[in-house]
Amino acid sequence: MTLTNGPSFIAATFYYTFNGGAWSRTEGKNWLNYNVQECEWGETTGDAKNVCNAEGQFLGLSIEGTPGFVGVGMPPEIILLSSLESLKLFTLEWAGQIADLMPPLLAQLPLHTLFLQRNE
Repeated sequence: MTLTNGPSFIAATFYYTFNGGAWSRTEGKNWLNYNVQECEWGETTGDAKNVCNAEGQFLGLSIEGTPGFVGVGMPPEIILLSSLESLKLFTLEWAGQIADLMPPLLAQLPLHTLFLQRNE
């Protein structure tokens, strides 16, 4: 499994950016477990699961944060998820306006779903 600019590296940046060590038991399940495909990191059922294509590229990424943890912005590595169609962010607190914390390059992704719930 390749870490440099690969799915593991990119997913790990989300884990560390959004305080993954404090995520719920189901959300934090298998994160950083390199014996498990990245799409199986976190929730594995329902709307909160990650989705990959046959090549292992993320099509959908879902992150549920920790109440009380204040994030500083979306990791710029998100642009490396060139196949990302859906991004779901739950229970994240931001230090600033959400629009200011999204990297401008996000517009270059083929996103057709940006779901924000319980974010402040």
